[in-house]
Amino acid sequence: MSPLPEDDPQLTDFLKQYRPIAPVADPKLEQRVMALVEKVPHSLATQHANRRRFRQRVVWLLPTSIAAGLVAIGGSQLLFSPQPTEAELAELETFIESTWQGTVAEQPTTETEELYPLVGEGAVN
Repeated sequence: MSPLPEDDPQLTDFLKQYRPIAPVADPKLEQRVMALVEKVPHSLATQHANRRRFRQRVVWLLPTSIAAGLVAIGGSQLLFSPQPTEAELAELETFIESTWQGTVAEQPTTETEELYPLVGEGAVN
């Protein structure tokens, strides 16, 4: 790209000939604008402040309500969880005793039993 020339008389003449004409300034424009500003109630500023306060409340209300809901759900599950019956407790106790007895009853005596504890007499088919 070539640099632009410092002085281009044709361009300067063209711009002078076709430049836009600026509108005439209204001498009472500032007075009209200030009158309109004075008519606007100051409630706009208070409305803006109220919106900001509302947003701040929502920002705190949303996480607080989510946390309260989670606590309510968790608490209701703890309070209203079904209690096991006597039969279920007896079955659980039997299961725990049988599995505990199987883990401490006998120690493997050979290397094969040590590597493969289910191979032998007590193997499950």
